[in-house]
Amino acid sequence: MRLKDIIVRKVMRKPLTIKKEMTVLDTIKVLLKDGVDVAVIYDEGESKVVTSYSVAEIILKDFKNISKSLEKTVMFISKKVSYVPESKKLRKLMKNLEHLVHSGNLIFLGRGGKITGYLKPEDLFAVYNRNFMCNDINTNFFYPVNCLMIYPNRSIKSTLSSLIKNNSSFAFVYSRSGFKGVIGIRDILNEFVAEENIKKILTGDLGYFYEASISEIEYSKVSCISVEEISREKIISTILKNGNIVILKDKSIYRAIDDKNLLYFTHKVLFMRSL
Repeated sequence: MRLKDIIVRKVMRKPLTIKKEMTVLDTIKVLLKDGVDVAVIYDEGESKVVTSYSVAEIILKDFKNISKSLEKTVMFISKKVSYVPESKKLRKLMKNLEHLVHSGNLIFLGRGGKITGYLKPEDLFAVYNRNFMCNDINTNFFYPVNCLMIYPNRSIKSTLSSLIKNNSSFAFVYSRSGFKGVIGIRDILNEFVAEENIKKILTGDLGYFYEASISEIEYSKVSCISVEEISREKIISTILKNGNIVILKDKSIYRAIDDKNLLYFTHKVLFMRSL
């Protein structure tokens, strides 16, 4: 199929449908278990959404009363959002992309007043990566300085705050000895609901989770490659699988891109090459 003929319905992800009676805590758990970023709740003929990003926001903003908030129904944090008709051509969506993106770099799709799907930056990259060239890693979009770079001694609370403020799903952890790994919002949420932590949080003991350093959480290196491994195919497959990439040179970050910059890169570079 030609790029200009692709309908967004053909490339969208399916959200999880949950009942409005589900608690906030159970919603977090099911989002993580099912590996999805968006849950839809139908209420009185309309749909509302909860995302991994919006869950992270409530954990941060309402931390003093988080035990009570976690026991409330998911309607407490659900939101009605605007969406793009799922029958719309992807090309038209891309032309107006900047006005369609929600927090967490998500684009919602729908039909008949209901949310039926969503897109992440790597989904758009999957369509337009045929225009990708290896030399693109030397563009501004792949400069590490444009990503969230943090030290291992940053607290979990501070890291989560920076991720939300930066509108990014990933932070790159480094120290004087070199690159340590990638930590994402979902990694922090997994730590949050871990049995030994959530028991303390529900009883009002917030010290560990909010004040402990992110070094307590296991970093990921699955999206890391070395400069010696660079190839067009390797870069594309790594981004598609992980939503980010880190290219290392002598144990230090040489190039990197997170989901926010991947969205802009796909829009400003790859899509424009398709016109």
